Amino acid sequence: MTHACRGHLERWVRIGAFGLASLFGAGCATTDATTSTKSTGDTTTDSGQGGASAGGMGQGGLIAGGAGQGGRPGTGGNQGTGGSQGTGGNQGTGGNQGTGGAAAGGSGQGGAGGAANPCPGATLCGGKCVQLDLDPKNCGACATACAAGEVCSAGTCDFNCAGGTTRCGNACIDLKYDPAHCGACDAACGAGEVCAAGKCAAVCEQGATKCGKLCVDLQTDAANCGGCAVACAVGEVCSLGKCGAGCAGGTTKCGDACVDLQSDAANCGACGDVCLPSVTCFAGKCAGHLACEKAKDCDSCQACAMDGLCSADTQACATDQGCLDLLDCMAVCAVGDQACVTACGDKYPNSVQHYNDLLECVFCQECGTSCQIDAGSCPASCDQQNDCQTCVDCATGGLCMSELDACNNDPECLAFYDCYAQCADNACVDACSQAHPAGVAPYNQLAICAICQVCPVDCDGPNSGCP
Repeated sequence: MTHACRGHLERWVRIGAFGLASLFGAGCATTDATTSTKSTGDTTTDSGQGGASAGGMGQGGLIAGGAGQGGRPGTGGNQGTGGSQGTGGNQGTGGNQGTGGAAAGGSGQGGAGGAANPCPGATLCGGKCVQLDLDPKNCGACATACAAGEVCSAGTCDFNCAGGTTRCGNACIDLKYDPAHCGACDAACGAGEVCAAGKCAAVCEQGATKCGKLCVDLQTDAANCGGCAVACAVGEVCSLGKCGAGCAGGTTKCGDACVDLQSDAANCGACGDVCLPSVTCFAGKCAGHLACEKAKDCDSCQACAMDGLCSADTQACATDQGCLDLLDCMAVCAVGDQACVTACGDKYPNSVQHYNDLLECVFCQECGTSCQIDAGSCPASCDQQNDCQTCVDCATGGLCMSELDACNNDPECLAFYDCYAQCADNACVDACSQAHPAGVAPYNQLAICAICQVCPVDCDGPNSGCP
């Protein structure tokens, strides 16, 4: 069956009784709000005493531009200084425009003016085919190299990946389709397998076609336009499975690709408008808290949430086989069959937290109205306690636990915290981001969950840089 981590969640059935202490354990620490070094914002931090997560969240500006600075693991401490204003990455230039039609085949039935593309779906730079939107040595344009510690994301140098990609080492990867990083960094598929919607499989998901080792969309892939290995000529794009100079079917030409500005996280609403990591593009806007409620129905809201603000919980479940098995087990339980629910939970006890985190994010935080969820079936709200830190303590002890765990289990995230704890000025803050750039994204996911999703009132989310 289709796992709920990438498809429709059967229904809202939570395992176990409510109560944050019993579900998640007491004494969880919290995290700081932050801003990107590439965008204007304030940063607050508490230097801690060695805990596994960050100290006081504060009410500074939050996450803008895909990179940011965190706080020190632990509790207590003095308030830190604001983040400095950063600068944008280098703007790339367009590829060379081809002339005439596509190269003629056979004995010559067509125009011969267009040159065959030596790099279908890519760009020729220095004799090599590269992806200008992802190559740190050719970021946005040939020979435009990113600085040490930066990655190339959507054709712009930055400390973190955006537009639906994830940082794996020094590269931005689409974990849904890369067979070397399928569902998670370094999770490689076996021989003959492809990466389909973040899972290794023998065949691609519906709507995609297996071409070599990749799952591709024959409607839009310039290297496989209408069929595997059918490449478009230089200057052409693939639209509705045919090569041409322009895009059709409601898509827009951005660079060398036809994209849907309503849903493309790398071109959201306009070419080059990139959504932050863990934020999806919905209806032409980067979807913040409750934006998915505008979807046409419960299933559409779920898909929006799992691609965006619930993506950390989605990935945590997708990379936990026990959670996937638990979803399958729960899918066969009849409505109201508590014995079946209990049996499933008892069978996969180590995965109950990932399961509950995913469903609570989707149904309690993002799609409660669309999916007609009884508020009484969700954990009590942490928000509107008139104190940001109290709310954040509640959030990181419950609904943001997956994001907290992800940061705690990431050595770069913790190293970033340790570095930042020593900072007294903006130059130090910037240096920490450059020294530990891979630690910024998991911190930002945690901050988005706590400030933007769970505590938007107490922590003034709309004025803290929340999407």
